[in-house]
Amino acid sequence: MTGEPTEVSRKLNGFITRFEKATARRTFVLVGQFGPDLPELMLSECSSTLGQVLNARQDIDLILESEGGSVDSAYKAAVVLRQFAKSLRVFVPGLARSAATLFCLSADEVVMSPIAELGPLDAEVPDPRDPGKSMSALDGYQSVEYIRGYALGTRALAMSDTLNNSDCPVSLNDAMDRAADLVQKLISPMISRIEPLDFGGWGRVLDIGREYAERLLLRRGVAAEQARAIAYRLTYAYPHHRFVVDLLEAKESLGLNISPMAGDLYDIADGIVRLALSENGQTYVGFASKERLGQAREGQAPEAGEPPAPEPKEPRLGKNKEAAPAASLPHS
Repeated sequence: MTGEPTEVSRKLNGFITRFEKATARRTFVLVGQFGPDLPELMLSECSSTLGQVLNARQDIDLILESEGGSVDSAYKAAVVLRQFAKSLRVFVPGLARSAATLFCLSADEVVMSPIAELGPLDAEVPDPRDPGKSMSALDGYQSVEYIRGYALGTRALAMSDTLNNSDCPVSLNDAMDRAADLVQKLISPMISRIEPLDFGGWGRVLDIGREYAERLLLRRGVAAEQARAIAYRLTYAYPHHRFVVDLLEAKESLGLNISPMAGDLYDIADGIVRLALSENGQTYVGFASKERLGQAREGQAPEAGEPPAPEPKEPRLGKNKEAAPAASLPHS
């Protein structure tokens, strides 16, 4: 954004100053959807603030709030940021679902509030029953697995019933043929509604998310077997796309490096997210003002004028904003 800083941008930079004082680390803000322009915005923001890649790697904290978006963009954005980050902590005060969860896998540590949510990596695809709507790729993929299991179970029951309950003796071959005919009549209407290209596409989409997850985990040194297990579970283990992966689930079931967020940091991070969401629903990507960060690099104290602690507000969880064009965090 250009022009004079708004009141919101001033407050936003003030909250980021407070967060940086509390953590003694650089603070990056990413609030909004993972759209196609996000990796380029992140590279521009990091280069202009931190200098050339690998020449000035920093300890970075990232405050993240996102319903998700493109897994391709999330992977590329994570790769870009890690080139500038000596260590990376991601703070999740509220939501980091889907592609945002994929991004979190690049962090050395994920810090979650008591109400924070990660989510499965089963990407959403157009629903063949209603192309105007979306569904989890896992729904389509598992529906075929269900039909296969149903067919095998029905065949076994039909064979048993034919062999054991027929009025006259029936050979095994005849029982198998009768069971196969029954299964074909029951299953054909179901299978006819599934397009082979759709089925292949569902599997490919799921594999993309799983592969990205495994690669990000391997890049930060997670053992190969553990990386495969985490990626597989995030992709296939949860029953629906918006399943809540809370702090305990992420730590104990997935084995991620998760820490609880301190209350004072949650208040500041929550204030940052609310302010970032308040301006036109745009995606905010960036550090605080370059002037203040320049002072910090020289060992000077940040400018005065920090904002007071945020007032209690209505919960913002569950408000799913529409994706909007991404814009850099406003600088004062």
